Amino acid sequence: PNGSDVRRFLPADEATRGALRRRRVLPAGPLVLFPAPHRQPPILVGLDWVRRAAALLPDVTFLVTGAVHERPAVERNVLFTGFVADYASHLRSADCMVCPIDRGGGTKVKLIEAAAAGLPIVAFRESVQGTTFRADDHLSIADKTPDALAAGLRKLLHDPDTARRLGAAARAHAVNHYDWDAIAGVLETELQRVIGDTPS
Repeated sequence: PNGSDVRRFLPADEATRGALRRRRVLPAGPLVLFPAPHRQPPILVGLDWVRRAAALLPDVTFLVTGAVHERPAVERNVLFTGFVADYASHLRSADCMVCPIDRGGGTKVKLIEAAAAGLPIVAFRESVQGTTFRADDHLSIADKTPDALAAGLRKLLHDPDTARRLGAAARAHAVNHYDWDAIAGVLETELQRVIGDTPS
C-alpha cells in the first residue's frame, strides 16, 4: 500500500499552528488546505470544487499549495502558494483539509499525509477509494454539491469536538495502517519470501 512518513507529518497544537501562520504571513481565522501539486485533470476539477465552496464560505481562507499555480496569487478568499519546499509546515498551519477529488485512480497520498498530521478532512466518496479510511470514523464525506461541501467544512470549522475526534482518529489510522516503516517491513518480508521461493 501507499503510505506516509508519520514522523514528519505530525499534528500541531494551537500555539504551533498560530506560530506557523505568522511565519507564513497567513490570515487569521479559519484556514482550509487544498494540496494541488500539479495541473492534471483530477486536481483541476478538484480546484473548481474548492472555488465553488470558497464562494459560499467568504469568512474562510482556502490555502492552495503546489504547482497548480506557478506563483503566489490571491482570488478573493483563495490563496495560491505556488510550489512550496516545506509542505509539512503548510499542512500544520491549517484547521482542516478538503479533498474534493472525484476522478483518477490509486490512493490519494496527500489525504494520507493530512491524516497523519491529524487534520480533520472533508472529502468526496471517490476521494477515499483505494484507502481504508471510513466515513464518520476517520473523516467526513460530503455529497458532490457545492452546498454539501461547504456545509461539511463549516461543521468541522465550527464544531471543535467533532474536528478533534476525526483528526485524532485519522492520525491513529494513518499510524496503524500507512506508516512507511511498517509498510517497508511488510514489503521486505514479501520480497524475502519471493526470493526464497525462486529456484536457484
